[in-house]
Amino acid sequence: MSGVINQFGSAGASIYLNRALDTLTSQQTALEAEATSGVVTTSYSGFGSNTATVLALQGQASQIDAWQGNITTAQSTLSVTATTLDSIASIASSLTTTLTELTGTASQSQISLAANSARSELNSLQSLLNTQVGGRSILAGQDATNTVVNADSPLSESALATNIANAVANLSTEGSAAVMSQTIALAADNNPDISPFSSSLSLSGTSASGLSSRIALGQGAMTNVGVVATAGTGATSSSTGSPIRDLMRNLMVVASLGSTDAGSDTVSSLAQGLLQSSSGVVTGLGAMQGQVGLMQDDLSTRATALTQMSTSLTTQYSALTNADLASVATALSQTQTQLQASYSLIADMKGMTLANYI
Repeated sequence: MSGVINQFGSAGASIYLNRALDTLTSQQTALEAEATSGVVTTSYSGFGSNTATVLALQGQASQIDAWQGNITTAQSTLSVTATTLDSIASIASSLTTTLTELTGTASQSQISLAANSARSELNSLQSLLNTQVGGRSILAGQDATNTVVNADSPLSESALATNIANAVANLSTEGSAAVMSQTIALAADNNPDISPFSSSLSLSGTSASGLSSRIALGQGAMTNVGVVATAGTGATSSSTGSPIRDLMRNLMVVASLGSTDAGSDTVSSLAQGLLQSSSGVVTGLGAMQGQVGLMQDDLSTRATALTQMSTSLTTQYSALTNADLASVATALSQTQTQLQASYSLIADMKGMTLANYI
């Protein structure tokens, strides 16, 4: 009889104790995982009513990361752009010095020296215009996969340089005013047989200004990044409208003076006209440099704002997902105590007889 009661009592109690053990064991496993990972749960379903909020915060954080990545890339490109424009401005400044010297009574050796220097600067300009960052041309705007000017041959030997040299060859007969006018028209010509620029950049200065690269910095927020080589204003009788085109034209004219037999007075007159143009080039390049500086400042401001947003999202996300390790440790200790008590009770029950039930 006692054996029957023992068996009945043990079996009945075991059902409830085993269920309790399963529950406590699952709780212990979950608490140990929480303590190890430092997060409330490793599955979205574990967040319960907060699941939608957690997912939304993750999506917003990913967007901010992408926008911050855009800014980092853009700032890197703008930094190189600023350095490149500085170098181009140095070429323009050096040409201004040369032209000032030619406005006096220049000897043939001085003219030849100026021509050789201009030819060398033309090739330096070509290299600067084709500067790339990450395989993308920084002065090509939206067509950054192509070079700004033809890289297959020296700029000093381009079709534009040849046409300008032909115009300068008539300096002694046609005069400086005619040569100035002809060379401006040639430099502003977007005919692919003449223009050294890529087809996408062989546009008026006004049109080229609208070709700046654009990046996303927020939901529906786009901004221009960088400048375009041929950007500027509409062409006039004294300018192509683009500072860089004007600089290129001025260098090509000076580079062609070495082969002309025009008198020093005619060369001086031409140099005076080019000097006025050079002054506009320096001003135009300064404006481009200022534009890049403003872009850098704007991106820095936006980067700070995005960092603040990211910090706020991280705080919200952590509040929902990070475990309270102190509370977890307490709960884990309590669960382990309950498990030990349950195991002890089961062990005691195995030795119980009828007398224990009376």
